[in-house]
Amino acid sequence: MLQNQFLNISIAVVAQTVCSYFNVPYEKLLEKTRKRPIVEARQISMFLAKSFTKNSLKTIGEHFGGRDHTTVIHSLNTVKDLMQFDTNYKDTVIELEQIVRLYSSDPQKCFDLVSSFPHDVSTQDKNAEAEIEVLKTP
Repeated sequence: MLQNQFLNISIAVVAQTVCSYFNVPYEKLLEKTRKRPIVEARQISMFLAKSFTKNSLKTIGEHFGGRDHTTVIHSLNTVKDLMQFDTNYKDTVIELEQIVRLYSSDPQKCFDLVSSFPHDVSTQDKNAEAEIEVLKTP
């Protein structure tokens, strides 16, 4: 598991990558829904955002629909606990960590990989996509 290795990457790009991986609309992460697929994607996004960005717990919570920093702490602990007991879950988180790390070293390759995930692009996803587009241009 790769942690505390800060990358030049935003919370939005981390969240969009996770959304693409799980085929979850980005705007759903910002809602108060407790549907399992959405919660799982949100928790993993928060975990990766804390692992790879220098953002505070408060900033991460605010990004995900104005959640409190204690919600982010709960998400981090939940992901860590699930990784200890569920090897499939752990493998998924590790794969997503590798994809996020790939983004920092080769945004185009990461963009191609993420584009291969089956997903629907919503209007809320445009900010993350615009950031990816800027990095793609030479």
